[in-house]
Amino acid sequence: RVLSEEEQLKLAIEQSERDAAMLRENSQKDEDALLRAIEASKKTARDESDRRTQEEKEFNFVLQLSAALYQASKVSQQLNKESKVVVGEVMKEYAVPVVDGCLEVGLIQAKNMPDMKKGMYRMDPYIVMRVMCIAPVGNLKITIHRGTSLRNTQLLGVQDPYAVVFLDKRKRATTKIHYDSGKTPVWDETFDINMSGKEKNSSIEIQIWNKNALHDQRIGYAYLDIAEILSPTKNKWLRVHRKKKGSGSRTGRICVSWTFQPKGAPDFKTLKVLKSKACDQGGSSPEWNQLLRVPSITSDCYIQCTVRDERFMAKDTILAVSNVISVQGSIHQSFFSENPSGPTWYPLQPSKASRSKCPNGEAGRIQLKIKFTTDEMPNGIEPIEVDPTEIDSQGPIIPSGGILEHEAVVVAQDVKIVSGSHSGGPVVVGRVI
Repeated sequence: RVLSEEEQLKLAIEQSERDAAMLRENSQKDEDALLRAIEASKKTARDESDRRTQEEKEFNFVLQLSAALYQASKVSQQLNKESKVVVGEVMKEYAVPVVDGCLEVGLIQAKNMPDMKKGMYRMDPYIVMRVMCIAPVGNLKITIHRGTSLRNTQLLGVQDPYAVVFLDKRKRATTKIHYDSGKTPVWDETFDINMSGKEKNSSIEIQIWNKNALHDQRIGYAYLDIAEILSPTKNKWLRVHRKKKGSGSRTGRICVSWTFQPKGAPDFKTLKVLKSKACDQGGSSPEWNQLLRVPSITSDCYIQCTVRDERFMAKDTILAVSNVISVQGSIHQSFFSENPSGPTWYPLQPSKASRSKCPNGEAGRIQLKIKFTTDEMPNGIEPIEVDPTEIDSQGPIIPSGGILEHEAVVVAQDVKIVSGSHSGGPVVVGRVI
């Protein structure tokens, strides 16, 4: 049928709208394609820039590596030409342990002693050796800071540790209980302990306990050598052992600090006196080659040798005396010497009788070989590496001691520790590079 003019107009409008919609759809597709093309181009540019940057870094690294290898090659060639050895420095701290055992002192010989002979006969020198322990007199201020890795004695719940300080089997101080602290208690408590110089034990015992409702349980024991208290020290870690006197398995550590205010010079207590054989006609350079043994003693002891001339039908004459020698210090010094297993020379001081024969104040020297053995170390104990200790360099220096029974010129300056060297003779603890 023939469409009316109105119907033809309506169909023309609809077709026009469809054409316009199609054009808009095609235009949107073209725009999206254009945006994707732009993003792809940007990504390609970025990738190219990153690639060039990475190549530049790799090239610079190769250049630096080549330069370093070239420099190392030159240094190596130079060292080979000069036959030099490069040694790195590592700072470590060592200490000779305080243990029970046997002291062995080899009396080898003496040289250049004053000649006190009378008439045609030469001197017959022998040695009187005193074995002593140090006896500080003054006030010890000790701080018990904290513990770590302590043995757990609590079956249920968390343990509540506290510390008790003993000296000569007498309780001197007790810290507060750190509840629910387990293996890492913190106390930070300071106590004053009076040292009379008459103490029988050579160390301070610190017992660590766990507080319980029924009965307390002992965690372990730690020991502070009395000879060490002369040097003010901060944050020293003491090993805690399950049994007394440092025996048994280790059960953690405790941290302590201390200062000591002396009342006069430190004193020494004589534990034992031994006498050597006389060297007949030995004169001023005698040789003994004799071994003196002291069983059942601790390694933190001291010795002093007095050389006397044996007289017939007359009083023996004191020829010379050695300084007071720390056994631990001697072992420490010998261990780091060029000949650890060999003997060591020690200076001799003149006596009142021989002073006129020694215008320079020296009375020769004596050669000793000091060793301390235990069942576990029959060949002698050695220094062991320990945790670094803060030494208070501003602490008071202990003055030299007085005369010991009119024979000894006591030198106690070895209590001051100097990094990398010995101060005033052998040291008990020292830093060695």
